[in-house]
Amino acid sequence: MKSPRRSAGGTGDGPAAGNDYTIDVLTRTVQVLRALSGATRPLQLTEIAAAAQTTSSTAFRILWNLERAGLADRSSGEGYALGPLALVLGASYGAQNVLVNRGRPLVDHLRDETGETSALVIRDGALRFCLYHAESRQAVRRSLTLGPLGELWRGAAGRLLFANLPPAERAAVLSLYPQAGQDDANLVATHENGVVSAMRDTSADIWSVAAPVRLPDGQVIAAVACTGPIQRCDQRHLQHCQVLTAAAAQTLSAAIVGTPR
Repeated sequence: MKSPRRSAGGTGDGPAAGNDYTIDVLTRTVQVLRALSGATRPLQLTEIAAAAQTTSSTAFRILWNLERAGLADRSSGEGYALGPLALVLGASYGAQNVLVNRGRPLVDHLRDETGETSALVIRDGALRFCLYHAESRQAVRRSLTLGPLGELWRGAAGRLLFANLPPAERAAVLSLYPQAGQDDANLVATHENGVVSAMRDTSADIWSVAAPVRLPDGQVIAAVACTGPIQRCDQRHLQHCQVLTAAAAQTLSAAIVGTPR
């Protein structure tokens, strides 16, 4: 199966809106940065080139410029990693992004009230993307990472975001990834207030619930999610998490109304 990429469908005034302002070298540079950001260790040049779907010579030139800019680093001698400027940019994004600013305390509170890992998730092309998460304090828990979480059409948050895509963007994803439309009713349920539950979807031992964050016009821009191990998912606990997740999403929806984004 092809790995979903950011170019599958769009958001805002990009190709999905009929415009194409693509700059090839910038696109390849972003692919290199994505490869670095998704790694848990320094990467070799050939690994980066493969992940970015480009040649080693092109990847080397891009990395040389990223090093000069502080966005890549190979001082460890073990390969390439993100540079210090990436930390600065990440901190700036968190400080400037309304969803993260308003959502962080709500996600933290959801984690505290449910005892389960909670997160704020958005769509990034054909991927679901974690903007912020608060990990459960229990010894047995679901762990998440910031950044891409996997296919858009998996997990409660991803399925919620996929189901609420505008028709043209949904069709764009389906044209590239037909498997996105193969829903399993045994895994997923939709409840009041648009809450979605997914059982054993992304993994055999994981459950998740998600609720939509909406703009006043009804557009879904994010999902608040709660997730944990299947052995802790009796009906009472699941319903408790559904109610609290919906409340957090509704509070966040109200909090961002009228706030410049």
